[in-house]
This record gives sequence, structure tokens and C-alpha cells, in this order.
Amino acid sequence: MTAYLLLLIAALLFATQFLFEQQYQRRCGKTLTASLALSAYTGLIGFLIMLISGGFRLEWGLPSFLLAALYAAASMAFNYVSLKAFSAVNLAVYSMFAMLGGMVLPFFYGIAFGGEPLTVFKVLCTVLIAGSLVLNCMGQSHLGRNIRYYAAVFLLNGCFGVISAIHQNQLPGPVDASSFMAYTQLVQAAAAVVWLLLRRERLPKLSPKLLGCVAGLSGFSVVGNAFLLLALKTCPASVQYPMITGGVIVFSVVISLLQRERVSKANLAAAALSLAATVLLVF
Repeated sequence: MTAYLLLLIAALLFATQFLFEQQYQRRCGKTLTASLALSAYTGLIGFLIMLISGGFRLEWGLPSFLLAALYAAASMAFNYVSLKAFSAVNLAVYSMFAMLGGMVLPFFYGIAFGGEPLTVFKVLCTVLIAGSLVLNCMGQSHLGRNIRYYAAVFLLNGCFGVISAIHQNQLPGPVDASSFMAYTQLVQAAAAVVWLLLRRERLPKLSPKLLGCVAGLSGFSVVGNAFLLLALKTCPASVQYPMITGGVIVFSVVISLLQRERVSKANLAAAALSLAATVLLVF
């Protein structure tokens, strides 16, 4: 039950994460410099959050650190693609591909390489959530010309779940969740700063409002992902990531309703399908 509570909180955090990233793109643009600055600041803030949450203690393991570096590289690429995408693609379709990648790749990894059983409930859940994502994007246009962005976020967001599953369940002697996430954030921040220096550019200063936006993005992301790592100890990847995707869809609709935004019948139907799929996985 603890794992399901962690997943519920993580889904809520992820549901609001896109809002912070979209605000950053509107204020800072989509350049490589803006992307590197985002990676540097979110990495630094995320490292401090994980360092504090771990009681200023970091466990060490070279395999974990190497996986953390791979995770950081995927995160930097995801930040860059996201900033480029937000100025050209529809947010609903973008979110659909990101969540599909975050669900499908870890799901198949868990079945194919993690020794996790393939059950009827898992298949039904995956089909229902895929259907709910399609419902969310009905009527959206310009899919073809932006397919490179959609393919990139599909693969990169899926990589996070696969790397996390490998670290938690198949790596000999993995470090704890807070240490692993701290290393991912530290490598990300260091790589971004070095890249900026090689380009002979300085790290841009942040206004108070922009700092709050970056801190929110970093905090929600790193804490949510740390919760996923903890939940992976007892909850298989083929169960966890479909649940996260369904939860994000439901919370996104709830947030829209609370903000008094227009929510279509298709959005409500998608949320209902996602809720049903999540309940299937619990049982």
C-alpha cells in the first residue's frame, strides 16, 4: 500500500510539472543556452533537495553513478527537445507521446527483461490508457510535421523508467534512491555548466519569478522520480508506469477543472478510462 501512495503523490507532481516547463519556455525561449541554463539550475536545485532529504549523506557505487550519468544525459536531451517542442507542437499531443513512452518502454522492459509476468489485467490496463491518451488528442492537427519532437519525447521519457528499473532491480549493490537522484542532478548541472563555458557563455541570472518556476519544476520532478525509485522496490515496472500515466491523466483533468478551464467530454472520458485502468492494476 505504501508503494501505491508514493505513486499517487508522484502522479500529482508530474501532472503539474509541464506547467512549470511551459512557463520557462515562454519567458526564456527555446535556444540551446536556455536549455543548458534550465538543466544547470534544475540540476543544482534537485541535487540540494536530494542531499537534504538524504541527511547530507551520499552512498557511493560506480555502476549507480554511471547509470545516473546516463539518466542525466537523457534529462538534458529531454529539456532541450521540450523547449524546442513547446513553440511548435500542441501540448496535449506532446504530453500524450511523453506519457506513452513513459508507460510503454518500461512496461515492455519489465516483461521482456525483468522477469515480470504478463497478465490479462496488465494488458487491459495498457489498452485502456492508450485509448484514453488518444481521446485526449482527438481533433489535434499538425501531427506529421512535428513527428520528430513526438518521437524524441517518447523515447527519452521512456528511458527514465527503464534506467530506474535497471538500477533498482537488476544492478548489484545499488545506492539508495536519494543518492541516485542526487548523482543524476549533480552530473546534469555540471555538464550543463561546462557546456556553457565551452560556448563562452555565462549562466544567465534568474528573476525571482523565474527562480520560483525553475525551483517548482526541479522539486516536483526530482521528488516524483525519487518516489518512483522507492516504489520500484516492491511494485513491478509493468504495473508502476501504466499507473503513473493513468494517474497523470486523471490529475491533469482535475487541475484543469479547479482552474475553471474548458474540459471536453473527450477529456472526461479519457480520465474515466484512466481511472478504470488504474483500478484494474491495483487488483
